[in-house]
Amino acid sequence: WDLDLPTQRKMLSMVRCDAKRRQHHEAFVADTLPPLKASLTPDNFRDMAEGAVSLLESEFWAEVSGYDGAVAKESKGKLCDGVWPLLHEAHDGYVRAAREDEEERFSANVRGLLPDEEEM
Repeated sequence: WDLDLPTQRKMLSMVRCDAKRRQHHEAFVADTLPPLKASLTPDNFRDMAEGAVSLLESEFWAEVSGYDGAVAKESKGKLCDGVWPLLHEAHDGYVRAAREDEEERFSANVRGLLPDEEEM
């Protein structure tokens, strides 16, 4: 193979940016997502999610800024594309738990309104 220097540089950028993307994604899942899920509320979800993704992007960008710009930008996009579904899943889990709590309270109130079977 007789590759020119720009092609070799781009290929090296692709390999290293992909490795950094996987590393940052794994760290986000292991270190950022659990405490984020634990502190989510309807009032803070958007700000916390955007803040977490913004921090992830800036940390990733700081590590890949010396590589080919187009490759680094594409890798950053893939990183975010992999993180947003996790945040959406966290949101859905929060909504599901809130709905279940509300249904349980409603059911308890309805049971309180109904006469006991012995009274019928």
